[in-house]
Amino acid sequence: MSEFSQQGMKFVAIVPAAGIGSRMQTQVAKQYLALHDKLVIEHSIHAVLADPRIQHVVVALHPEDSQFSSLELNVQARIHSVQGGATRAESVAAALTFACQHLAQPEQQLVAVVHDAARPCLAADDLSKLLDAFLLRPQQGAILACPVRDTMKRANTEGAIVATVERDQLWHAQTPQVFSAGALLDALGATPNQTITDEASAMQAVGGHPYVVSGSASNIKITHPDDLAVAAAILERAARQSGGVHLTQDSTMFRIGQGFDVHKFGGEGPVYLGGIAIEHAHGLIAHSDGDVLLHALCDALLGALALGDIGHLFPDTDEKYQGADSKELLRIVYQRVQQQGYRLVNADITVMAEAPKLKPHNVAIRECIAGLLSVDRGDISVKATTTEKLGFTGREEGIACQATVLLSRQSVQGASK
Repeated sequence: MSEFSQQGMKFVAIVPAAGIGSRMQTQVAKQYLALHDKLVIEHSIHAVLADPRIQHVVVALHPEDSQFSSLELNVQARIHSVQGGATRAESVAAALTFACQHLAQPEQQLVAVVHDAARPCLAADDLSKLLDAFLLRPQQGAILACPVRDTMKRANTEGAIVATVERDQLWHAQTPQVFSAGALLDALGATPNQTITDEASAMQAVGGHPYVVSGSASNIKITHPDDLAVAAAILERAARQSGGVHLTQDSTMFRIGQGFDVHKFGGEGPVYLGGIAIEHAHGLIAHSDGDVLLHALCDALLGALALGDIGHLFPDTDEKYQGADSKELLRIVYQRVQQQGYRLVNADITVMAEAPKLKPHNVAIRECIAGLLSVDRGDISVKATTTEKLGFTGREEGIACQATVLLSRQSVQGASK
């Protein structure tokens, strides 16, 4: 029987993932950025589950998170999610409460292994060493940390150095951080008005002295755009050293997609094209607002990555999309593109119609689309043509639109664009 079983302990990983991470400068939360063959959060979850002592993971999510449930994790039965809070402390407390209520067994001591959602490079050896250290000091708790190697300076509010700080006893705190779940939950509840940046801070605030376990500098947290490339290199190196396969992406750097859509005139105007309302005698018949231009663009983006089409993603049988603003549909589609690790390079769009005339609205349409996709207006081309009075568009029965897009795998520079 293993040591942790003999001591009646059950290890549960807690992953706070309710943050936005504005410093990454992306529309997608940092934990959902693509990193080699998985998303950042998937790497982080698999890293903590690498130790067999950790049997469950509880992830605290943002109330509006719609992405986590779509992840195809191969350990779904061991992963649970709860709604997080406005702060890290609130999110961890929510996950701990769930774990204590649903995962603890009688006569078992629940142990919380708190790990950042955006810390994907945790080494299995470091995790094992940390859990072993906790078992020697279960009342004290333990955290992974890295010794400070640089010379440390303290500056005043004007930026002038006022002191050199002795670094011999300074550590960069990392995660995981391991504590008795009950003790940590009590500590978080006892410090509601204090700034708690990590779980060790909460334990210190109630008189605790967690033990420091020396970890690896490679256990970085994805915080700034440059960190993504560093993490990719760390994971690639680890795969080579372990004799595993390279983590090279399974797809090319560039993907091309094409979309086509048609809507029939009907009812009263205006006509919505490219997110702009254009005066016309008739509107376009559709389940949503009928923006044929944005619908074609959505299909092109989805098609480039073989993600289906908007009819599948936003079915006309679902009442919540009745009269939907197509700009919001485009935002959702592009978020999925970014989750796959891609960004838009450029789009070329052709509208086929006798009326209304697009020329007066061309710049506004391009600016609207560029804003929605976080690109420059010069990356969006919108052209209009007639069909020389031929076909349904020539008879002014409706409008057709074709869109072509080029996507590139999101680099560090692309993430910050």
